[in-house]
Amino acid sequence: MFYSERQKKILQLLQTEENVSIDKLASALYVSVPTVRRDLQGLEEEGKVIRSYGRVELRTVSDTEV
Repeated sequence: MFYSERQKKILQLLQTEENVSIDKLASALYVSVPTVRRDLQGLEEEGKVIRSYGRVELRTVSDTEV
């Protein structure tokens, strides 16, 4: 699975659940935890997600207004 495909899957998973653990994402995508972290770093730089210790959630409109 390529980088852009994994990012789409991550965003889809986050739309169904409020927040997801990095371990769960790695398991769902069949990739390593470091791979998920790199993907999440890219999504965070694009302003699409918010990472916290071991978890990630979608960035909402109110998050960007602050």
